[in-house]
Amino acid sequence: ATEELRLIEPPRGNSAGAGVEWIGEGWRLFARAPLMWVISIFVMLVITIVVGIVPIVGSLAMQVVQPVFLAGYVIACRSLETGGDFELEHLFAGFKKNLARLLIVGLIFLAGSIVLFLVFAAFAGFGIVMAYMTGGVDDVYPALMASGMSILLGTLVMLALLVPLLMLYWFAPALVMMHDMAPWAAMKASFRGCLRNIVPFI
Repeated sequence: ATEELRLIEPPRGNSAGAGVEWIGEGWRLFARAPLMWVISIFVMLVITIVVGIVPIVGSLAMQVVQPVFLAGYVIACRSLETGGDFELEHLFAGFKKNLARLLIVGLIFLAGSIVLFLVFAAFAGFGIVMAYMTGGVDDVYPALMASGMSILLGTLVMLALLVPLLMLYWFAPALVMMHDMAPWAAMKASFRGCLRNIVPFI
């Protein structure tokens, strides 16, 4: 039923209450096939655990592949929305269509996440250096304060940067899967859509 969908550009703005409506619509989709939702989440959990057995590489790979599974959930939701069923094969639909594009979305999001971590690490590292430089038996409290404030500031900066990164990512898998958009074009469209609906998005 993807051919029946029409992409609205520029994105349409919605009222603040739309966010609550979206949650309600999500619950109704869940209620149409609760068992399949639970089974699919369990399958995802098993896949995550198995892939995560490989140190570091496993978790990074899972983050890159995540948009592929999200696209599968989009297909399942569309099926339920149009009166169909939620089949387990929907979860893997992204591996059959637009796989490369979805993986690129995952890679871009991973790169952004690494940048955010480096920003936090820079602040945290600065705090540790300051704590070391001001260290001493009589200066333990100032050292801890210097370190803690730097880490807190780094956390706040990282969270502030996380919001636009999530805005780029939020609708991208759906746009790639349902409208065959290129990865970066889908992420920019996702950002515009979230920006036009920043209150219900939050």
